[in-house]
Amino acid sequence: MSYQNPTDAEFSRLSTQIGANIELLSKNVYTMQRLVNQPSNQTQLLKLQHTTNLLARDTNSLIKDLTQLPHPANPSERRQRNFMRDRLTNDFSEALRNFQVVQRAIKAVEPIPHRPAPASSTTAGDSQVLIELAQQQEGEPGGEQQLQKQAQAQETLNLDEIREREESVRKLEHDIVEVNHIFKDLATIIHNQGETVDSIESSIFRATEEVSQGAREIAQARLYQDKSRRKKFYLAMIFFIIMFVVLLIVYKS
Repeated sequence: MSYQNPTDAEFSRLSTQIGANIELLSKNVYTMQRLVNQPSNQTQLLKLQHTTNLLARDTNSLIKDLTQLPHPANPSERRQRNFMRDRLTNDFSEALRNFQVVQRAIKAVEPIPHRPAPASSTTAGDSQVLIELAQQQEGEPGGEQQLQKQAQAQETLNLDEIREREESVRKLEHDIVEVNHIFKDLATIIHNQGETVDSIESSIFRATEEVSQGAREIAQARLYQDKSRRKKFYLAMIFFIIMFVVLLIVYKS
């Protein structure tokens, strides 16, 4: 059974979730691009926009968690993580940019609806229409009251629809502002992570230089040691030659 570092497992979980979120975000943006010019689907479009905004917010939080994980000591694993993190960040930034374009397009075709005038300010023409309709129902029990109830029910329904549209448009405006904030957070994350990577690379460079310096010093020490050994060898050879010559002279004499 292989052992997996808890940090590696968390990095794998977060990166997988972020990738899935980015894919869903891109699909939602594509769907909104098709719905933006279809008036009959505006309610669905606004709901999908708000859902996608929540998805973008969650993805941004996951990327923050991913960048705050401790860096592995192994240089190869560190490079792999940096590559994966940068790729996910770039993909999210691109999907978010496309989402922002769609939001602006929705905002352009979704003005805030105007509320109708209150029932008390009904015009003379409208009153005449109501009177004529009441006269047509003359002879029917409660005909005029029924007509008034129908008119009030229709007005209440229209007001409810307008309130719902107003709320959806306000959510849209809030979501557009929130996406701008997410972009700023993402830029900060990229900047801070770049500084962290530069710091790590600098540390690695310094460590490499120190190791190289140590290797050079060891090589220099070995060179001095070899020179010392050769010097001792030559001195010993000279000593033996002198002794040989002295002994030869003594022997001959």
